[in-house]
Amino acid sequence: MRRAPLMSLLAFFLMVPAGGCAAREESVTKTDLETRLVLKSAAGDEAREFPTGETITFVVTFRNRAATPRTLTLPTSQTLDCLVYAADHKEVWRHSSGRMFAQVITELTLKPGESRTFTATWNQADSKGKPVPPGEYEAVGLVPGNAPGCRSDAVKFTIRPSAAGKPGLLGRGDAVGRVVGGLRQQVVVQGETVEPPPLIGNLDRHPREKLLLHGEAEAPVRGTNAPSGEERRV
Repeated sequence: MRRAPLMSLLAFFLMVPAGGCAAREESVTKTDLETRLVLKSAAGDEAREFPTGETITFVVTFRNRAATPRTLTLPTSQTLDCLVYAADHKEVWRHSSGRMFAQVITELTLKPGESRTFTATWNQADSKGKPVPPGEYEAVGLVPGNAPGCRSDAVKFTIRPSAAGKPGLLGRGDAVGRVVGGLRQQVVVQGETVEPPPLIGNLDRHPREKLLLHGEAEAPVRGTNAPSGEERRV
């Protein structure tokens, strides 16, 4: 007679965990708002590696993923902020630091699927105006207000050392001047570190014309009105 209540009680405890787990899984949903951060180089290209001293542009995109309009109430006129952290997670720069914003409540309303994009630039200086050293960093973009979904994921990036320590060496993204056909041009290095060819005076003694020596070539590349290597020796 006592076994029936005992079996019923045991069956009840066996069913509870399954129901509880299912309820917790269903409650996990994405936020209606989403914030995304993209880093761009001085050339306007998306990048994760930058040479020392190059201006970095932070592009923060704020999007409404809900099927209905969403309104975000901001405490001031500030609609954007960007933060940079060093490898030890210490904050080294904040876009809003030292800036003034109107002390008025601002409402930001987004239609379903609508997004807003804000940009900020950083000259690689810390909060005290001192250039940061090369190394690994993280950046975060956010919309003030602390609402769910208003802060982007951290984006890791690298500031690489300048090639200035090695005379005559250029790194990827660095520019080198050259003269072709009497016209001065600027070339941006696309590959790895290279050594630019030296410039020498034209062989026919014209002071405004230059020739480029490429690598180990014994004879220079011919420029405008330049005699061939067979006619004059370098």
